[in-house]
Amino acid sequence: MDVKDIIDALGGPSKVAQHLKSKHRRGHISRAAVCQWNRIPAEHCMALSELSGDTITPHQMRPDIFGSAPKPSPDSRKPKLAAKAA
Repeated sequence: MDVKDIIDALGGPSKVAQHLKSKHRRGHISRAAVCQWNRIPAEHCMALSELSGDTITPHQMRPDIFGSAPKPSPDSRKPKLAAKAA
């Protein structure tokens, strides 16, 4: 995924800037600033992952910083059985 695809998936530059403004008390993040990104700033990856509902991970945004996405454990792929009612 490139930066433009990530920003579009998050709702566009305006939504990204608005979300970051609500998360960060320091500085002003404008729509224009988001449009100029060549890559997602590492300090914003967690907040943007939250904006995506964790469907886009920091690993996908910045594998150079966060590494490749962890592989799910074999147990996490097994269906969970519902507990029996007493």
